[in-house]
Amino acid sequence: MANQLLIKNTMADMRALSADEITGLTNGTYSGVQLLGYYQAGDTPNPINYYLLSITDPDDGGSVIAVGSIKLQTSKKSIDLSHFGAISDGDELTYSGTDNKQKILNALSYISKVKGHLTINGKYFSSSFEITMSNLDIKITAGSYLIFKPSYTNSQDRSLKITGGASNINIEGYGAKFVSPEDYDNQFRHVVTLLNCIDVNISGIECIGGGGDGWYIGNDIADQLPTNITLTDIKATRSSRNGIGFINGHNVRIIRPICKDVRGTAPMAGIDIEANEKDIEKISGLRIIDPVTENNAVGLLFTMGTFTKQAAKSMDIIVTGHQSIKDDVGTYINGFGSANPWINKLTGYIKYEGSIIKSKNVGLSLSAWDIDKAPPLDIDVYIEDAGNGVVGSGAAQDLQRSPIVIFASYDATFDIGNFNINAKIRDTRTTPLHYTGVYLANDVKAIRNLNIRIDTDNRRTSAYDLFSYNGTTTGNIAFVKQPEYIASSLLSVANVCKTVGGRVIINTAGTQQIPLSSNWIGNILEFKQNIANSTNISCQNGDSMLIDGAKTNYLVLTEQDQSIKLLATKDGWQLIGGNFMRASTWPNRPTITSGTLLWFNKTDQKIVFWNGTTWINLN
Repeated sequence: MANQLLIKNTMADMRALSADEITGLTNGTYSGVQLLGYYQAGDTPNPINYYLLSITDPDDGGSVIAVGSIKLQTSKKSIDLSHFGAISDGDELTYSGTDNKQKILNALSYISKVKGHLTINGKYFSSSFEITMSNLDIKITAGSYLIFKPSYTNSQDRSLKITGGASNINIEGYGAKFVSPEDYDNQFRHVVTLLNCIDVNISGIECIGGGGDGWYIGNDIADQLPTNITLTDIKATRSSRNGIGFINGHNVRIIRPICKDVRGTAPMAGIDIEANEKDIEKISGLRIIDPVTENNAVGLLFTMGTFTKQAAKSMDIIVTGHQSIKDDVGTYINGFGSANPWINKLTGYIKYEGSIIKSKNVGLSLSAWDIDKAPPLDIDVYIEDAGNGVVGSGAAQDLQRSPIVIFASYDATFDIGNFNINAKIRDTRTTPLHYTGVYLANDVKAIRNLNIRIDTDNRRTSAYDLFSYNGTTTGNIAFVKQPEYIASSLLSVANVCKTVGGRVIINTAGTQQIPLSSNWIGNILEFKQNIANSTNISCQNGDSMLIDGAKTNYLVLTEQDQSIKLLATKDGWQLIGGNFMRASTWPNRPTITSGTLLWFNKTDQKIVFWNGTTWINLN
């Protein structure tokens, strides 16, 4: 009967067509063959029909089947990997099973050609392979696995690479997993690698293990960088090096990724943004939205100094909504080591916004951000309960326990800065544990262009919400809740340095010496007298206080509740507020070293004027 389909149970049956059946297909007695299964009837999700066509395409075990002198081809665009004979016997614990590499490549080649759709449903083992085809639409069902075991001898044997100019690729795999051994401890054995590709969208897939990164994005060939990449709701678990490694690319969007339990090869970051030292490196339009990092050595790592080793560059990176949960360090942003200046200038911007950090040690660490070569760094962050994982006491532990640490210390060879920081810091523990809100390690070089707004709850183990070595800081530090520091003894220069940005309540008479204004340009220091006695607020040698343009070396607070507010400028500490009325008894008048000044002499109730040489009685 014309148009009747031959029915075959298995692929082996279809390959064994009789001479009469082949004749029936060629003379039109049969319109085609309906295949009910591959290895046995019903082992594919649905039957698939094959038709006699005059084609030159080779037998691929799925879409084209050579039988004797004829070839049969399916016209079905929506196929399952089992239609190509893939065997679902993979073991994700032993990384073993039937190698389905060629069957997977055959299926991909077919749907690329017909612009079809491939479903992968099961646990499939495969040796490493590359996707170089374009126009792929792939769905991997929930609970399905692709299981890899890269070569122990080839460090570049990455599980799955998308490269070769592949474009227009969509892979959806909510609940699906790609698995590779994490004990292959080599930084290049990544699970998924995106090299030379464009318009790639991957969603829902979890990469487990990998001797390198779970996901690696970047290429080392000029003008062949990954472009228009969107990764949505992906995961990386137990990677050896990084959960997600980003090297270079254009218009890369990583939306709601989850990266956890990265332990093995440094840096062990949940997300690592780290360009190589090559001229071809380019970064534009990188957006990481609502990432979650958990239990990694570093939650989010920026290492940008390498980007400008060979040439000046421009880039733009925005990370928003990062949640760091029990990472050792929540976020670490650096150049390339304190002793490695940026060779060339970097322009553009980096923004790290709306983030929540609940790390074991430091919440946010900033270092080696070369003030003369680096762009502004805009940060908006909430840090809670820093320092949970720190054991012991002492300066080193105090530093690790602080929510924000800014380094211009150790082997620093250049000033750092260009930081705009809005920080909210809280300690919800019954007994506060974190050392200080912001720790400035600036004893070697300066921190410049610092604009920081600190909102703390004033709960800490230190006496200070801002702790600094006796180094130079320029810019503006403002507290939403101004901390108060009680001075029950004469202050050393180092102790006063730690209090800049707050108010010192003085309970002790005598000379209280303030730090050099040049070390704190742009910042405010306030003193309030808390006793009915006299306190001499004194400058260091060579420094001055500015009162209406005149310079003096000290001011004497003589009454309880008297206060002065001083702004550090390049010319000295400028009196900008408080209730000090430019008046005193005559023995407590200031000694003017430069300029002119009106003063009220309380001893004889007269207005006097320093004319540059002597005091004149204006009455």
